[in-house]
Amino acid sequence: MPDQSLPFAVILLTAAIAFGSPAGAQDASQTPQAEAVLDMEAIEKAFVARDFVTVRKGLEALAAQSDDPLVQYRLGRALVQGLGGPADRVGAIAALEKAVAQNHAPASVLLARIFLAEGEFYRPERAASLLAAAAPGECGSAISFGCSAEHRGGGAAGCHCGLQLVSGGQRSGKQGSAV
Repeated sequence: MPDQSLPFAVILLTAAIAFGSPAGAQDASQTPQAEAVLDMEAIEKAFVARDFVTVRKGLEALAAQSDDPLVQYRLGRALVQGLGGPADRVGAIAALEKAVAQNHAPASVLLARIFLAEGEFYRPERAASLLAAAAPGECGSAISFGCSAEHRGGGAAGCHCGLQLVSGGQRSGKQGSAV
């Protein structure tokens, strides 16, 4: 009977060359292309270098690991601005809501701006509550909301509405005035 082990060995060797050998495979963590999560300092350096793809990917990876409101806010900002990829308002809203839940005032203001923009996300009542939470007792947010409502065609009533929502019901009687 002829020895059939030689053709079998040739088949195994051919398969190993064609599909890669487990013995020669490298661990993904040892390859230079391995994706490590960047820290905020590295992301900030990439931002300064205007490498927005790295910024976005770094923030997405860091946000997936961390509930840090600053990380969530910066990711939301990158997504709404379309840094490093297409703008993603749904993703931005999700990230910003996580930061807002931790009382991050800049995230509240940015989210309010999204909710005051024309289009499918227009939610002025939610925007007013976000601005009120971001700056309780401050009229800057009220004027911001009121003027946005005015520019949407709300006129003086829109501005008073914004002032009323934020200042607890006191109306100034004059358009754009601080309470």
